[in-house]
Amino acid sequence: MLERLIPSFPFPTALVGLILMYVLLEMQVLKLPQVERLGNFLLKYISLFFIPSGISLVTALPEMKSNGLAIVFVVIFSTVFMLVLTAAITWGLLKFKAWRNNSEAEEETD
Repeated sequence: MLERLIPSFPFPTALVGLILMYVLLEMQVLKLPQVERLGNFLLKYISLFFIPSGISLVTALPEMKSNGLAIVFVVIFSTVFMLVLTAAITWGLLKFKAWRNNSEAEEETD
């Protein structure tokens, strides 16, 4: 459905599901006890969900060997990029929070 609205923007269905679940929980359409039992069950067996991915990696081993250096570079670069991006966003949010607290304190003293 979302692909029809925004065809050029591929959106992972798992992410859509997580956002929808969050919104429904926040709006209290769904109650936590309604989903908690299933969530705990899925968390208990989460390692089983990674077996197909591991098998896919084994079948793609020849391609991975021929592109090994590029794969290592991409993994290292993307990890460092995400760490820097996370640090920058955290730093910005902390500065914004401090600025907001200072402006609220100034309003109270006026």
